[in-house]
Amino acid sequence: MEMNNLSGIGNASNAIQNLKVQNAVADYKANKVSKEAEKESEIVKSGDAYAKEEQTVSSETGIYSKESIQKSVEEIEEQRKAAMSNMVREMLGQQAKAKGMDYIGLRPEQIVASAEDIEEAKASISEGGYWSVDAVAGRIMDMAELIANGDSSKLSMLKDAIISGFGAAAKDFGRNGLEDMPDITKETYDEVMTRFDELEKSLSGETETVE
Repeated sequence: MEMNNLSGIGNASNAIQNLKVQNAVADYKANKVSKEAEKESEIVKSGDAYAKEEQTVSSETGIYSKESIQKSVEEIEEQRKAAMSNMVREMLGQQAKAKGMDYIGLRPEQIVASAEDIEEAKASISEGGYWSVDAVAGRIMDMAELIANGDSSKLSMLKDAIISGFGAAAKDFGRNGLEDMPDITKETYDEVMTRFDELEKSLSGETETVE
C-alpha cells in the first residue's frame, strides 16, 4: 500500500485553513444580514416605512424578504455542516490508510509499501503521531469550536456533521459502519464524543470550577 503521509498532512492543513476562511466569510454575511434586518425593524416600528405585513430589508445587492434572509442563514449552516463532515471523512480516511486499510477498488498490484512507508505509517498513528487518536480528535474538535464560535445552538448541527463524517469514511472503505472500522477509528470516535460532551458542558455553563 502506498503511504503518502505528507500529502495527507497537507490536505488536512489546507482543509482547516479553507474552513477558517469559509467560516469568516459566512459569519460576515450572516452578521451583515442580521444588522440590516435589525435596522429595518427599527424603521418599521417607528412607522416611518412599511406596514408590518410588508416588512423587507434593504441591502447593497437588492431587497430581501425575511423568508429569503432565513433561507440564506440556513444555507450557510448547511455549507458549514457539509464542510465539517467532509473534513472528518478526509482525516479518518488518511488515519485508516495509515493503519493499513485500502480503498475499495485498488488491485493488489497497485498496493506497494516500502519498509520506509511502513515505519512512517506506524509512527503517524502512534502516540504523538499526526494521525494518532489524540491528534485527529484534537483537530476535529478545533474545527468544531471554530464553527461554533461560542454558540451552543450550533452544537447539535456540528455533532450530526461529525457522526456523518465517520459514517461516510466507513462507506469509503466498503464497511457497514463504524463497528467495522479499525480500532483506531473507533477510539477516535469515542475520544471526539468525550471532548464534544465537555464542549457542550462548557458552552452551557455546566463545567465545574475547581477552587
